[in-house]
Formats: sequence, structure tokens, C-alpha cells
Amino acid sequence: MSGPVEIVLIIAAVCYVMVRRLLGEPAEAKRMLILPAVLSLVGVSNVSGHHTGVASVVFLVATGGISVLLGVLRGVSIRLSNRDGLVFMRYTWVTVALWVLNIVVKIAANVTLGAVDPHVSDAAGNSLLLTVGLGMLAEGIVVLGRAVRTDSRVVWTVGKDGQPHTSSPLLDSLQQRFAPSQSHSQSHSQSHSHSPSQSPNDLPGRHTAGGSHAATSSHTATATATRTAPHQRGTAPSMLDALRDADSRSRQDRRY
Repeated sequence: MSGPVEIVLIIAAVCYVMVRRLLGEPAEAKRMLILPAVLSLVGVSNVSGHHTGVASVVFLVATGGISVLLGVLRGVSIRLSNRDGLVFMRYTWVTVALWVLNIVVKIAANVTLGAVDPHVSDAAGNSLLLTVGLGMLAEGIVVLGRAVRTDSRVVWTVGKDGQPHTSSPLLDSLQQRFAPSQSHSQSHSQSHSHSPSQSPNDLPGRHTAGGSHAATSSHTATATATRTAPHQRGTAPSMLDALRDADSRSRQDRRY
């Protein structure tokens, strides 16, 4: 396949992806990972045997690194939301601008390399598929990394015509680990399991009030007993003396 034809087809495929994601679609892990990985492998096969010189290898590494960096920035710029319980992704105009910048940088680099060394111009054209695939793969990884930290479900594929969605055990486990609601519920349950059960009377405020009331009652009873004891100690001997006097008087009356 010639360089210009491949470039036109790749640009058309990128435009199709941009239109779909500008309108918005569910975040399908399979579409964001498998397709870019296949494109990258095909791109590797296209450039194998062509990039043998130092200049071409440096060019390939530099353009591939730029595509990965722009792919990461695109993944950060994508807007994520919840729709029907699923993570819904939508391109922003920043994402589109980053895509256009990626294509322009790649084409400009190909033209520059062809002007510097015409012998590797064909190899530069064949590397477009590789750099686009690497950028899309980086974008998909960043989007999935953000998606598993949301409360919405991340699916492997979306079911068609009423069919159930296909899930991924790996993505489910990552979402259970990083989703904010799951982390909050786990910490909440752990705090309840470790805290001792308290009855209403054991609450700090009630315990203090009850202790103060008991202390006040005990102090009042002690004060009353203190005031009453001397009176009782003084009254008992007086009655005993009166009985003794009455008994002695009765005995004297009998004598007389």
C-alpha cells in the first residue's frame, strides 16, 4: 500500500472516530484497547525492515513518543458522565484539536524527513499507522483509568438489541478498589465493626449528666444524715433519763 493512500484511509478512520465520540458513546474497554493494539501491531509490521538507519529510528521513536503524549492529553480532555448506569464518554473541542495537532505533527515530520533523506520517505509514511495506534492506545488507557474511579459501570462491550452487557473481571475488581463509593462504604463498615456498641445511657453526654445527678443526690443525702445524726444522738439519752427519773419517783412513792 502506497504512502498517500494509507494516509488518506487513516485520516478518514480518525475522522469517523472523532464524529462518533463527539456525539458521545459508552466507554467500551474492548473498543478502546483491542483496536488500537491491533493498529499498533500492524504498524510495527509495516515499519519492520524499513527503519534501519539511525535517522529513521530516531524519527520513529520521536513521533511515537509525541503520539503517546498527545494521546494521554486527549484521554484527560475527554468528558465522562453517567448514562443508564454506564460510563459515557464524549470528545470535547480540546480533544479534537489534539487529534488535529497529532496528524499535522506526523505529516510535517514525514515531509521533513523526506526532504532530509529521500530514501526513508516511504518508511516514514508507513509509520503513520503505528503512531496513530499508539496514541489511541494511550488515550484508551487514560480514559479507562479515569472511568474505574467513578460510580458508573465500566463494561467490556455494550450489549446490542437488548442483550446484556459484557463485563471484565479485571475492570470490575479495579472499580471496586478505586471507586469513591466503594471505598467510602468499606471504611464506613470497618469503623462500625471496630467501634464498641453503646446503649443510650452510655453516651458521653448522658453519662456525664447521670453522674452529676447521682453525685448531687449522694451529697444531699450525706448532708441530711450529717444534720440529723447529732439530733438523734442528743434525743435518745434525754428520753432514757426521763424514764429513769420516772422509775425512781415511782419507787420513792411506794416507800412512802
